[in-house]
Amino acid sequence: MDFIRNFIMGPLQGDTVLEMFEQYFQSQPEMYQVLIIYGVALLTVFGIFGLIKAVLKTTGTLIKIIVIFVIAYYVIFVLLGLRFW
Repeated sequence: MDFIRNFIMGPLQGDTVLEMFEQYFQSQPEMYQVLIIYGVALLTVFGIFGLIKAVLKTTGTLIKIIVIFVIAYYVIFVLLGLRFW
C-alpha cells in the first residue's frame, strides 16, 4: 500500500484523477453510468484474455524448448549410444 500511496496517489495525482472521474461519473445520466460500467468490464475481460494469451504463449515456448532438449537427449544418448563418462 505504501507504493500506491507514495507513487500513484502522490506524484501521479491519483486522488485528483479519482475525484475527477467520480465527478464525471456522477454527472452522467443513469443509462450512461451503466454503459460506462459495462465498458470498463469489457475492457477488463479483454485485458484478462490478453494476459492469459501471453502466459500461454510463454508457456508454449518453454514447452517447445524442453521438447527439443528431450529429443536431442534421446538422439544423442539413446539412438547413437554415446557415453561421456
